[in-house]
Amino acid sequence: MKKKIIALISGAVILIIAAGSIYGKSESGHKEGEPDVVGTFSVNRDENITVVANRGHIEDKETFADVQG
Repeated sequence: MKKKIIALISGAVILIIAAGSIYGKSESGHKEGEPDVVGTFSVNRDENITVVANRGHIEDKETFADVQG
């Protein structure tokens, strides 16, 4: 009986830790106003990066692209 209770408590603790780590990663990954790389791929020597700006409006797109790089 004690072994079942210990196994049940251990399993619950493991699930809580796993759920917390998954939730923590999704919340900490996004910062308002900072660009995020959402996809990359390369073909031969060409590198392509997809970036999301994470803001509603960019007044000067060229300056934003230069400053962030």
